[in-house]
Amino acid sequence: MKSIIKNFLFLITSQGIYKIFSFITFLLLARCLGVSQFGLLSYAISFVYIFDFLTDFGISVIMVRDVSGEIDKKLKKYFNNIVSLKIVLSLVVYCFIILVSFMFHEENQMVNMILILSSALILDSFSSTFRAVFNIFEKMSVSALSMALEGLIKFSLVVIFIDYFKNNLIVAAQIFLLASFVTFFFNIFLLRRKFIKFRVAFDRALWWKLLKVSAPIAFLALFQTVNFRISVVMLSKMTDSVATGIFAAGQRIIEPILVIPFTFTTAMLPTISRFVKTSASNFSNSFNRSVIFLFLISLPFVFLLFFASKPLIVFLLGEEFAQSGNVVKILAVLLMPFFIRPVLEYFAFTLRKYKIIYFTGIAGTGLNIFLNALFIQKLGYSGACLSMLIAESFIAIVLLIGVKRLVSQGRAII
Repeated sequence: MKSIIKNFLFLITSQGIYKIFSFITFLLLARCLGVSQFGLLSYAISFVYIFDFLTDFGISVIMVRDVSGEIDKKLKKYFNNIVSLKIVLSLVVYCFIILVSFMFHEENQMVNMILILSSALILDSFSSTFRAVFNIFEKMSVSALSMALEGLIKFSLVVIFIDYFKNNLIVAAQIFLLASFVTFFFNIFLLRRKFIKFRVAFDRALWWKLLKVSAPIAFLALFQTVNFRISVVMLSKMTDSVATGIFAAGQRIIEPILVIPFTFTTAMLPTISRFVKTSASNFSNSFNRSVIFLFLISLPFVFLLFFASKPLIVFLLGEEFAQSGNVVKILAVLLMPFFIRPVLEYFAFTLRKYKIIYFTGIAGTGLNIFLNALFIQKLGYSGACLSMLIAESFIAIVLLIGVKRLVSQGRAII
């Protein structure tokens, strides 16, 4: 547990710096663009990031799980093949996004924004894989440096080009791409200088193995992304850009806080990957302490955001976004299931109990989409908030019951 906490502190510091810069960047963009234009940008980002799971397909997580503790034996072979596999995946994904974008959008501005942001998405996917190598070596300080730099670059570029954003969403999209480009090459420099010299490789058997065993993680990422992004997409299609902007602004207030459970999960993965092979008691203790720790950490944020939502929104974004306070109030309650969900999913993944991941993901995502279709028509952005709250609570409860049962049965040492 001590190593998990140590790695968590490194990563949460970097993620904190990254999210602070990203949060200020979001505030500047929202104030500059206004509700309607910000709604359009939020829709483009949400549309693109629904395809995020395909750019990596979970293979970076598999690399961390399989290589941890066996770096000398496995890392070079895994990483060389993963780089080449991700190149193929990225090309397929980019072509698919182009096709879908032209099918669903007639406006040239929206299509261009989506294509620019898709390029940034692919570069970010490679950067995440490079950071996975840093995590395998448990050099969380290097990941911290990389994340902090990315946030600083985005913030600096927005400050420099903010006068060009008014009614020019293409420039905003280009800022994201430029920041991703710089971060990508900085991570390559760190990787080659400090960790591994790599080249592309093709091992058909390993490619097939990676794709096969990473499928649960890919689906996991898909369900997480869809549940968080689909409301913005459906609001944009069923209402207008103003309602979308109101919801997206409130959602972005909540989003930085989610760095805590996801960073904690990232930090603990190498350690519990060892425990599942060596110590059932340590694995079980890590599970119980992690769930309790994350739930308790969520409570102060829930109460603060629930009772101070409207004045917080007005202070940060101005009166134009005042209605986003209602979004923050509802989504504040969502933090409780959101905080424990990632750790539950990763413990199930480490135990290789994929059925519960599939079930909760499919059922929860289907429930969210169904409720959105039902509630948005009647309640607008408030309906989108309620849909997310019900779906995520369902997922967290089912996962908690199922994974706790698996862990208590001593199903570790694999």
